Amino acid sequence: MEVRNRNLDERCIWMAAGLVAYKLCDRDHECSLCPFDRAMRGGYEEVEKEDSSFFTIELFNFYHPNHLWVRAENPSKVTVGIDRFLASFLSRVKSVVLPNPGDRFSQNETFCHVVEERGILPLPSPVSGLVLSVNGSLKRKPHLLNVDPLGEGFIVKMKPMNFERDARNLLSGKEALEWLRRDEKRLFDFLHALSQKESLGPTMQDGGVEAIPQLISELSQKDYLKLVDIFVRRS
Repeated sequence: MEVRNRNLDERCIWMAAGLVAYKLCDRDHECSLCPFDRAMRGGYEEVEKEDSSFFTIELFNFYHPNHLWVRAENPSKVTVGIDRFLASFLSRVKSVVLPNPGDRFSQNETFCHVVEERGILPLPSPVSGLVLSVNGSLKRKPHLLNVDPLGEGFIVKMKPMNFERDARNLLSGKEALEWLRRDEKRLFDFLHALSQKESLGPTMQDGGVEAIPQLISELSQKDYLKLVDIFVRRS
């Protein structure tokens, strides 16, 4: 079989992400037709079902420590959004300030702002690259960022500059799951401590994890900004 030379943008997405060392493609990089791609995604989905939690994640995504996700659609396009953990903070979204197609950002550079009733939340780009398109639905329905962050509430599609390099600073698989569990516990402890001191409606003991969105929505601006500083604005 003849093997054609391909540039970096034409590599298998699993190779570009660093999850496999090398893979030839005989399907012109049409991932939807690839049995290897289906096997990889299916395998991760099984892990997710076994280890699901209140803030479920899709383990074939990559995660930025500030709770954004990256999904490789093909070697030259990724989709970017926020995870459910961060979405639980955003019960009062007024608007989303999106970048423009053609804008370029470095990894960790602010590329989007969420205007919440209690403040403006800057979001860092999880990868370096070129903005191919933005989710225009967020301009008309900013609440999608909160209610469907892994689907219709995605933020942008980008062409990564060096996804293999950037992926080293992201989390995936079991590592992402363990990171999320740690942040969940820290969030539960933070809210439980506040609910003991202030009148915030149901406590963590009363409502369990389902009480989290309501507790966050009832936080004062001071406590809300403290929460954001702890979990979102850290490097």
